[in-house]
Amino acid sequence: YSFYNQNKLKKALFAYTTSAEKLNSPDRSYLMIPQVYNDLNQPREALVGYYVAREKIAKESRSYLNCLFNIGLHELLLRDFVKAEIALTELIEIEPNDQETLTKLIQAYYGQKKYEKVKPLKRRLYAAHARYKGKGTLETMFCFDQFEYDGKQVKAYEKFDKPTGQIYYKHVFYILDNKGDIDYSVHTENSPISIELGKAKYILGKTQGNVHSTYQVSFEADFNYEELKLSVQQIMDNKLTATASSSIAH
Repeated sequence: YSFYNQNKLKKALFAYTTSAEKLNSPDRSYLMIPQVYNDLNQPREALVGYYVAREKIAKESRSYLNCLFNIGLHELLLRDFVKAEIALTELIEIEPNDQETLTKLIQAYYGQKKYEKVKPLKRRLYAAHARYKGKGTLETMFCFDQFEYDGKQVKAYEKFDKPTGQIYYKHVFYILDNKGDIDYSVHTENSPISIELGKAKYILGKTQGNVHSTYQVSFEADFNYEELKLSVQQIMDNKLTATASSSIAH
């Protein structure tokens, strides 16, 4: 532990590995091995470590739940959505209202295009959020999909709020630059006027810097996600022309 606190990671790894090889080794030793691998930026080795820890740690302990969550998280990062689903499904059966786990399992289903399985999870997530709210980003929205397109990382979020009688963004696709910062966003915009006229619930918009643009692309509430994703990609490719643009006042 002292090696780890001093950032002597290789020495810490050796110490934790030695401890884990002994009988009745504490859960901490098994959990710290993958943690050190993460700190060394070796996610695949970390994942192996979490699988080992899962076999060694008692299923009744909180440490076991920690293992399942981290296995699911790492499998998502490595885009093995089937294995992520297996770990996260086991975890959600133990903690059915855990919002972090629900969002990760939703991502695993999106990765496999199992959109029908997402619907009951979203209902459960909205109910849990209404009761417990959430921490960090989960206070206002949740990530439901992550993908790479044309060399750029895209993170898709859905906002919990549905304000009445005003324009709001419901689904927001954040397009990141090569530093991992937000370059711009594409979003579905709810328009009360459009709904009053009997038109679609959402139109597509884009925000980059202080410029907001809208497109003549619309979606109903029960839209096909593949069609929405394709439209976002077409905006990224500059294949769709904005019908209106305006500056955003700060």
